[in-house]
Amino acid sequence: MRDNIKKGNITYNDIIKVHPFGNTLCVIEVTGQDILDALEWGVRLVPDENGSFLQVSGLTFEVDASIDSPCIADEENMLASIEGERRVRNVLVGGEPLDPEKTYTLAGHDYMLLQIADGYTMFKDAKVLQKEVKIDNQVLIDYIVDTLGGEISEEYADPYGQGRIVFV
Repeated sequence: MRDNIKKGNITYNDIIKVHPFGNTLCVIEVTGQDILDALEWGVRLVPDENGSFLQVSGLTFEVDASIDSPCIADEENMLASIEGERRVRNVLVGGEPLDPEKTYTLAGHDYMLLQIADGYTMFKDAKVLQKEVKIDNQVLIDYIVDTLGGEISEEYADPYGQGRIVFV
């Protein structure tokens, strides 16, 4: 997400500012361990801003920013390994503890999940269930129109989110 949507009427241009790259939605199968590794990689630069910080839905987790990141990047800034104490804790999927051995269905954009961008190497061998479902900006439009009825409520007003990611 590259921009915020301001209160009031939403235009197509507002949507394009949020999703300017035209990535496509895809769906893959991953292990719980892959998800744990992805969350860890996503918070590696906290408290600094990070364009590859993950936004999540369907799960919650805590980040202990007092712990140094255990992520080791290779010379191309791709995740090479995770060594040491993890910052990510208490990951819940649908209110249940994430199981590292279980297989989960994960939706996201093809740039990260299929093209292994931003260093998310844990997805390189994932089974692709759906490729190029639709362009990311259309997914957002459909959500606003079909799910929210065209109105973004106060539920989305807090810039710190809805409590899915908690910093301790």
